[in-house]
Amino acid sequence: MTLCLVAMTLGVAMTSCEKEDVDADGSTTNTPLPGSITVKMRNEDNGETKIYIDRSVNGCYAYLYINSANNFDLYTYQEFRTDYDVEIASVGKVNGLGGITEVPGFGWSSEVSVFVGHGYVVRCRYREYIYGSGEYTDYSDYTYTRIFVHDEIVSTGGGVIGYTVSYIEGV
Repeated sequence: MTLCLVAMTLGVAMTSCEKEDVDADGSTTNTPLPGSITVKMRNEDNGETKIYIDRSVNGCYAYLYINSANNFDLYTYQEFRTDYDVEIASVGKVNGLGGITEVPGFGWSSEVSVFVGHGYVVRCRYREYIYGSGEYTDYSDYTYTRIFVHDEIVSTGGGVIGYTVSYIEGV
C-alpha cells in the first residue's frame, strides 16, 4: 500500500514539472500578457460570446463573434451617416499574444477560419458624414486588437461549440 502511494505521488510530481515553451519576450501559450483578457467564446448557435471593439479610442462600434461555421466574423453597428471599416487577418501559428508583433500587410477580411494556436489581428476605423455637404470626413486612424486561440470548447456530444481565446488592444 505504501509503495503504491509513493509511486502515485512520484507520477504526479513528474507530470506537473513539464517545461513550457517560452518566447524571447517571455510569453507562452498558457501565460496571458498583462492587460489581456481570456474568454470562452461560444459560437452563435451556442450563446454567441462577443468581443467588443473599443469605441472610445477611435469611434469604432463593432464586435467580433464566432459564427455557426466556427469562423471569426465581424459585426458593425451602422449608425446614422457613419461608415465603418472593420477587418480581421490571420497571422498564422504563434506562441501566444506575445507572438503577434506586427500588423499583417495582407489577408484582411470580414470573416476568417478559427484555428487553435493561431493569432489574429482586428483593425477598425471610421468616417463620418458631414451634414449638409454630401461628403464624408477622412477615415480615422486604425485601432488594432490582437487575438490568440488557445483551444476548442467541445460539447458533451463531441461537437465544437466555441474556442477559448485571449485578446488585448494594440499591436
